[in-house]
Order: sequence, then structure tokens, then C-alpha cells
Amino acid sequence: MTFAGESFVCDPAGRVIARGPAAAEAIVYADLDLAQLASCHARQLFFRDRRPEIVPSLLAPDPASRPRPGRP
Repeated sequence: MTFAGESFVCDPAGRVIARGPAAAEAIVYADLDLAQLASCHARQLFFRDRRPEIVPSLLAPDPASRPRPGRP
């Protein structure tokens, strides 16, 4: 298996702030301003769109009992 590389770190708003090289080993790190989380648009969307009622079925051992995209 060959990995392409190009790992990256995003800030709370989703902007790429550090990126690794293509096809090379590297450790990618960055400093994050966690204070940005309070006003982060992505965080607001996460809570708006989350569906905790389907989590138990996603963890079910029987794949037939899991919901499928586009089906209730």
C-alpha cells in the first residue's frame, strides 16, 4: 500500500494552516488558537446537523439493521 502523503492541519474554521509534502514522510504540526472554537461556523453546523438518534443503529453488529443513505 502506498500513501500519497499531503496530510494537513486545519484551524477551527477549516482553513489549512500546515501541510505535509506529497509522497514523503513528514510530521505535520501546527499551533491552534482554541479560542476560535467559540465562534467557529463549523461547530455551529455540527450541532445543527447531528443525529444522535441514529448512533445506536450505526453501532449495531448486524449490518442489515444499519440505516442506508437515502432510506429511513
